[in-house]
Amino acid sequence: MVFANECQLKQVDWCLNAVVRRVESGLVPKFLRQQRLSSPDQFKKVFSQGKKIVTPHLTVIFCANELTYPRIGLAISKKSVGSAVERNQIKRIIRDSFRQQQACNAPIDIVVISRKGMEQCLKSDIRNSLSLAWQKLGKRFGGVLAG
Repeated sequence: MVFANECQLKQVDWCLNAVVRRVESGLVPKFLRQQRLSSPDQFKKVFSQGKKIVTPHLTVIFCANELTYPRIGLAISKKSVGSAVERNQIKRIIRDSFRQQQACNAPIDIVVISRKGMEQCLKSDIRNSLSLAWQKLGKRFGGVLAG
């Protein structure tokens, strides 16, 4: 990478150091690839064996898994959120909320599905729906996800 001046180089160096400090301090729990539901078989298992939690903007389906950590899959459709930019923002919000709940480490598979009209709701509404879903999920798993 070529920098036009020394000021740009200092800015990039400062940003990289800030990210490294946050990760090393444990402020940003990592979201690993193994924590994602990736194959159609994994999604089918959750859809067929799972239980539902319905919030105003989201449907959360979950079931126990045989692993020692939670996994999440996202189903944000074009029908419920037409814009690709909006869909990606919603996915980021959901993944961030899941990452913040990782302290629980309950061995469950979770699929989050968007509901119609989600495009018009505010980001804070999505966060509130997720918080409500995590609380309900925590009650079903003995309080391990409450937060």
